[in-house]
Amino acid sequence: MLNQRYGLFATEDGVTAGDAPAQASFKRRIKENIYNRIPFPLSTLGYVLFRYVIQLGFLDGREGLIYHVLQGYWYRFLVGSKVLEYERTIGRLATPEEKRLALAELTGLKL
Repeated sequence: MLNQRYGLFATEDGVTAGDAPAQASFKRRIKENIYNRIPFPLSTLGYVLFRYVIQLGFLDGREGLIYHVLQGYWYRFLVGSKVLEYERTIGRLATPEEKRLALAELTGLKL
């Protein structure tokens, strides 16, 4: 998500649009063009509702509700809040190299 917004790394897709199944290409376009652009508190709630209502998660009963809330809201909320934290840190930096260095320091990863 950060790479999509800030262009921090070269994007070399292992699968081209012609090689990917139509469903995978469609899901990727939805995620990149719509889901990743919505503020994360709204996108997490929307994702839970999508899983629970549209994908018929309610048919799984109480267990389905628990699963879809944990997977759709809790996990996505944690990911979204971490991305927001990183954006606040690297948003003030000017160059992609400075942003990569700041991310490496924050995450402890060799980028």
